[in-house]
Order: sequence, then C-alpha cells, then structure tokens
Amino acid sequence: MTLGPPDKRLLVLDDDADVSFTICTIAKGAGHDARATTSADEFLHLVADWAPSHLIVDLAMPEVDGVEILKRLADIAFDGVVIVASGLGNRVLEAAGRAAAENGLNVSGVLGKPFTPNRLRELLSDKTHQPPLKAPENRPQEFQVTRQTLTAGLAEQQIGVYYQPKVSCAT
Repeated sequence: MTLGPPDKRLLVLDDDADVSFTICTIAKGAGHDARATTSADEFLHLVADWAPSHLIVDLAMPEVDGVEILKRLADIAFDGVVIVASGLGNRVLEAAGRAAAENGLNVSGVLGKPFTPNRLRELLSDKTHQPPLKAPENRPQEFQVTRQTLTAGLAEQQIGVYYQPKVSCAT
C-alpha cells in the first residue's frame, strides 16, 4: 500500500460508488491521495493502517449508520479532519456535525449531496471559509426528564409526538 503525503490522504466511506469515484477524482485533482470504500469494517481498518489526514463519512448507508462510524472515530481519538456527508438535508448534516465535534472530532464542515467540486475542494483545503464545527462552550444545565415534566409538557402542548412507520416489503 503506497502512502501519499501524510497531510493529504483522503478516505471516503460512501455506499454510492459513483459518488465515491467523483469525490476521489476531485480530491486527486486537488493534490490528495484518495481512496474510497463502501465497507465500514474496511474503512476502520484503513483509518488505522493507512493513517488518512481527512475522512468523508456518509451518514445514510444501508448496512451501517454513519453516526455510529463517527462515534467509533471519536472512541479511537481520530485526530484528522472529518467531513460529514449526506443527502438527508442540511439540518441533519449540521446536527451530526455538531454531535461529532462534541465527541472530540475535528469536523471541518458538512458536504450536502448533491455538492459542487468547489465546495469539496474548500472543505479539503486549509482555507475553509467556515470555522470548524465546535462543541458549544457554554453547555446548558442538565435537564432531568421525569414523568411529571413529560406529563406537564404534553398537557401544555410543549411536546409534539410524531411517529415514523417502518415498513418492510419482501417480494
């Protein structure tokens, strides 16, 4: 396995091979050694063995949750740059990015799909226009959820209840 410049190694975890190919092509054009995989296990092995400087993690994958991968990266104290990617929408991306930062990851930003080559290059460069996502310094006081607070919140219509059905169609 050849090693590119230690500060310009990108590893991509995405279930869409076309998206991974596009990301790697753009990254290589920007001077990065880039690799991609669709397997979470292979991704984590490459993080340990290849020592990438940058990671792109897709949140929505069929066999593994991208948030779980971000948690595993935090557990191993990955100290490179992390970019959170997904087509799920900006609110989901931003929330996942903040959660990853709160867990100690160096999140440079989020990459919504579809994305522009310029946006990807911006996130990979040292000249990112937005500051890295950081955990809030002033965390709110812990709030204890009790039966009484839930009952009061529901009675005062401060809490909305929504259900998302899960359907499995085997044909």
